Amino acid sequence: MENYKLENIQKVRGLFREFYHEKEDIIIVSCGRLEVLGNHTEYSSGLVINASTDNLSIYTAAKKTSDGVITIKSEGYQSFKVDINDVELNKDTDTETSLGLVKGVVKRLLDLGYKVGGFEAFVTSTIFKGAGVSSSSSFAVMIGKLLSYFYNEDKIDHIVLAFTSKWAENNYFGKNSGIQDALGCVSDGMELLDCKDQEHPIITHFKAPLDDYSILLINSLTNHANKDAGLAFQSIVDDYHYIASLYGEKYLRFIPKEDFLKKFNEDGNSTKRAYKRAYHYIHELERVNRAYDGLTHNNLKEFFDAFNESGLSNENILCNVCLESEKSNSLKEVIDTGRKLIKDGAIRVHGGGFGGASITIINKKEKDAYIKEMEKLVGKDNIIEVIISHEPLKEVLPE
Repeated sequence: MENYKLENIQKVRGLFREFYHEKEDIIIVSCGRLEVLGNHTEYSSGLVINASTDNLSIYTAAKKTSDGVITIKSEGYQSFKVDINDVELNKDTDTETSLGLVKGVVKRLLDLGYKVGGFEAFVTSTIFKGAGVSSSSSFAVMIGKLLSYFYNEDKIDHIVLAFTSKWAENNYFGKNSGIQDALGCVSDGMELLDCKDQEHPIITHFKAPLDDYSILLINSLTNHANKDAGLAFQSIVDDYHYIASLYGEKYLRFIPKEDFLKKFNEDGNSTKRAYKRAYHYIHELERVNRAYDGLTHNNLKEFFDAFNESGLSNENILCNVCLESEKSNSLKEVIDTGRKLIKDGAIRVHGGGFGGASITIINKKEKDAYIKEMEKLVGKDNIIEVIISHEPLKEVLPE
């Protein structure tokens, strides 16, 4: 096992025993999610390439209890309790809180016919603020995994846990997360996610030929966890739905490209935000397919071309790098600088955008010099090399 993982396992084990004065039954490592290409498209039945993050994870030590109460203590936060018999929604306490995520997961698993019960847990995290790797999804999936392990013979499928996480986020936490967030957290390596049927997405795992490259997340220090960014994010989903409705469809995926382009080129529609975003969506699906083809056929030029084109389209057509009220921000500055520096690789916005992080994939020979220049913009602590996980929801038994 990698040293960084061993250190974090030992840390959470010690904190659990210090806080609860007893030995844990299990430690769960729940990964974050890395978006490679296709972000935002899953909301309209699109295509996404993503992966789980091995070194950006949530570590949880837990012990089963018999009192029907879930007790959560997270490092640096006050502990809280959830009675499994009292999990009805309370917007005053559940919105954007870990409490809401726990209650939402319990509620959904009960509705699906699974068993639930009490446990006590201590939680630590290596996910840095602004990484955009879906820490809320990772946390919710972890809660579901513990309930699976303790009360369902560890037999709840990871895909069910991902959909349970999405439901809890949407209905209790108050975040309009797409399914790719939670599915990315439970992905074994890199995957192509086809959301044409949103209830039954097609998941294709594959090995990416990126051994000679490093994946870097750079926190731009522009906060995207605020009301303005949330509204801007929702506007993308709303614009997708609006254009789809013009064709009598719920999702853009079902509009023939030629039909859309005909209307796009009429009556000045090409300058309207909703039409521009739909244009991005249709061509983003093509870029995802090109990127997947490049990665699975060892054609990295094709992959990086699609990756860079996606980044430019996100910035200039989807417009999710800066808020409409901004001409620029530190995320745009990071991306612009990266484009000038990278010779073999690519950079684009990561996650939802409107601030947050960028993702760089760069030849390892260029990495050190690249990081040195980027540190001048954001500092050393806001650049991290991501390791893709092949052990999502790893279980570690006590020593």
